[in-house]
Amino acid sequence: MESCVIDAGYGTGSNINFFYDGSHNLKVGYITRVKSCDANLKSMIEKELPTLDSRENFVRYCDRYLFIKRQKVCVGSKKDQPAWLYLGMDLERLNDEQRKLFRKASKEKLTDDEVFDAMEGEGLFAVLSGNEYSIDEIFPAYYQRQAAEQVFDFARNYT
Repeated sequence: MESCVIDAGYGTGSNINFFYDGSHNLKVGYITRVKSCDANLKSMIEKELPTLDSRENFVRYCDRYLFIKRQKVCVGSKKDQPAWLYLGMDLERLNDEQRKLFRKASKEKLTDDEVFDAMEGEGLFAVLSGNEYSIDEIFPAYYQRQAAEQVFDFARNYT
């Protein structure tokens, strides 16, 4: 099966349409990061964030621990192409971001309300896929992109 990892900047509705045929069947599998302004993501965060950190959403990838939920969504320029949206919380990243925030809060004398509000989206990530993956398969599939980027980086910097 063919597949493609799309840079988030190219994950537009019209570009997503390219991966589907006229009957809304997936022709080429894809995975892309989702921008924080995405309407499907905003809706999913509002609905699913309160229960994201539940045991059934807990997965391990190598030495990282995450919470991941998935939801079927419609994407593309007409919002008629079926896809899967994965909302995740990377606990290591969350810890790093909160440590930075707490140092900043102390240094800049932020109020407790400002700190609480700033913590709301920390550690979160979102991935969109035309194929359905289980919650423990999506992170390894997405990180194939990182491996490919490292190959290009090596080739660009050392040739």
